[in-house]
Amino acid sequence: GAVSANTLEVARSADFTNGRPTIEFLSFVPGVTITQVSTTTTSSAVALATSAAAAQGLLFYTTIFDILSPDPSLPGGATIQFRYADPGDPTLEADLRLYQFKPALSQWVLMADVGPNAAQDLFFLSIPDLSFYAVMYRDATPPITSLELRGGRQFVGEAGALFASTAAAYGLLARDPPQGGFPASGMARTEYRVDSSNTPFLPLPATV
Repeated sequence: GAVSANTLEVARSADFTNGRPTIEFLSFVPGVTITQVSTTTTSSAVALATSAAAAQGLLFYTTIFDILSPDPSLPGGATIQFRYADPGDPTLEADLRLYQFKPALSQWVLMADVGPNAAQDLFFLSIPDLSFYAVMYRDATPPITSLELRGGRQFVGEAGALFASTAAAYGLLARDPPQGGFPASGMARTEYRVDSSNTPFLPLPATV
């Protein structure tokens, strides 16, 4: 009878990490291409992906890679080896995850809630389809907000209550601290409420 065989194809990215191609893509489809994409490019697709990451509280640890195949259905399945530079912070490294961008959902989807092979600085996972891929981590550090007197007088009572003159003006200073040596995702807005835990929060104007 007839005999058929599939040949495993390995596509490699042009850039290297730790002396090896950053991405090695294994499938039975020849002609797969892997392109490194700058997160600052003017492409509308990349702009959508980066804005979605910010909205989800995700931070890019690597750049984005766009993987394309002549046969997007990937018959026989596919796996990806994604290398990254050692962050030098075991806690941060344990939080790294591989994400895929889903344009139809306008969001990044976790490939598997599994950390990397830290000994080899590598993710090795099966993937269902093709799109943008990146190693990311979640911004788990909340912003820090503090009250700043910008005019008038105030004093703190014995019980810790804050008393202010009618001429007092306040501002709220907010900052998003970095995680280790890496930048945070930033702040979307600041909200406030006064003297009540039952009223809704209000967007912060210039001075309150």
